[in-house]
Amino acid sequence: MDYTARGDGGDHEAESSAQSPSTGPASPSTTAVDSFKPYYSKRPHRKSRTGCRNCKRRKVKCDEARPLCRPCSSRGDTCEYPPLPVSRSSGCGSGSGSGSGSGSSASSSVSPPVYTNTASSAVVSYNGPLCAPAFPVVQEPLFMPAGREAVDMRLLWFYSTATFKSLSSNSGREATVDHALRVKLVELAFSNDFLMHCLLGFASMHMQHVGHAGSGSGYGSGSGSGSGSGSGALDVPRSTALLYRGQAFEGYRRAVENAEPSTFPALVAGSLVLCGLSSYGFRGEDATPLYILDWLVLWRGVGVMVNLTRTRSKNPTGLEVLFFRPKIDYDAATRHIPNHLLFMLSTVKQGDESGDPDSGAVATYYHALKLLGSLYAELLNGFNPILELRIVTLLSRLTPDFIAAARARRPRALVIIAHFLVFLKLVDNIWWMQDISDPEIRAIAAVVGPDWEPMLRIPLAAVDLADHAAIARALLEDPAWCAPDWDACSKDRHLYVQSRAWPDDKGMLLVYDPVTGRFNYGPPPEQAHPGEGLPEG
Repeated sequence: MDYTARGDGGDHEAESSAQSPSTGPASPSTTAVDSFKPYYSKRPHRKSRTGCRNCKRRKVKCDEARPLCRPCSSRGDTCEYPPLPVSRSSGCGSGSGSGSGSGSSASSSVSPPVYTNTASSAVVSYNGPLCAPAFPVVQEPLFMPAGREAVDMRLLWFYSTATFKSLSSNSGREATVDHALRVKLVELAFSNDFLMHCLLGFASMHMQHVGHAGSGSGYGSGSGSGSGSGSGALDVPRSTALLYRGQAFEGYRRAVENAEPSTFPALVAGSLVLCGLSSYGFRGEDATPLYILDWLVLWRGVGVMVNLTRTRSKNPTGLEVLFFRPKIDYDAATRHIPNHLLFMLSTVKQGDESGDPDSGAVATYYHALKLLGSLYAELLNGFNPILELRIVTLLSRLTPDFIAAARARRPRALVIIAHFLVFLKLVDNIWWMQDISDPEIRAIAAVVGPDWEPMLRIPLAAVDLADHAAIARALLEDPAWCAPDWDACSKDRHLYVQSRAWPDDKGMLLVYDPVTGRFNYGPPPEQAHPGEGLPEG
């Protein structure tokens, strides 16, 4: 019996041998050699007839996936499919086309779409005349790695169960705040990709912070709000977190440049999320000395968004509750500014000929000291939610001139920031604000030098302190100070209720009247300072 040896081109060899004319009987020697050749059965498979050109050129099997086949995707090559056949009845002409020559030429002039795809783009081009092709031209979705949707769902679940609590110091105290963070933000994220990337990146960073991610994440394990128990199913690679972070910042930048009115609510919410997402620069492998100076710029953006919510209060979005800032009594705050900081301000030499770079910045520094004095005044009332809210929102009140002076590393501006960082140590229920103060205070002391150490005696004394009472005693320079009891139900003290509006389920603002004890529709009372409280109606 004679066997035919089959190699890679066995099918073609069999066809060629069947089609070639017989030249006579085979020689005995040839027959003897062929009879001892082994037979290798080929695995049955479906031959690819419409694969991409790149796979045909390489002579590999193409899975015919569009717009990017798997072999081209794994190699990072360009995937291009040949033109598909076009029926004669789909020509551009309107003739009868019953097999006539004109109908044939019209149909043959149509050039179907050519799919040209890479691993990062999907483009469909049509090279034929301006007429309808034989099949609809569609832009197919981009290639998505396997498991991407599962990771997104896990991160979105983690945000809605744990991460959202850290975006507001009022979370857990007000149902309206929790609803805005868990429902409104996610609802906006589904229609604004940049906000979705912000939420996913923020949730992945939170996972790394509480220790859910594997080793090499650049974050140490620690406690955070709603951390829960660790689980391998919640692991997020560092590369995935970096991808979401980059997409969040790039998408937000483009949205700001386009400035479309429809994206305004998402931009407002995104400014708050980005402040938390950008705190990566304080920790782990990404830690940068004096990163607080770059962080001030983002917080200034939050202040701008607060002012914008005031001008758009007639079209409420339900996010106004996230940007509430307690009013400041600037006269009372002035009386609580530490004396050594007032002395520091008095040493500024006036006049252009003095050569002092702070000669024209006295008013700017004085305003920042008033903000700091409001924290000292609130601290005397004890540890309470209003104090936390004042601390968290102080950076959003700083003026652009002060931020510019701080970024120029002027010593007086850095000294004021160092005192604020001591107050920030009292906010330990927001995970992305933890472990920021001590490294930044040391960095500020190294920049300003030993000549300014007397002005930094309070911040340096508070370094490595963790107990709230000890931190407060260091701030007040009173070793016998004890926190007074804070009456959360006192109408006179609870500015948190009296000075703000509360949206109902339709977005209308309700204001608490301490005289009648009822809520009425209208703007918050006595909005004396721009950007404070909620928008006026």
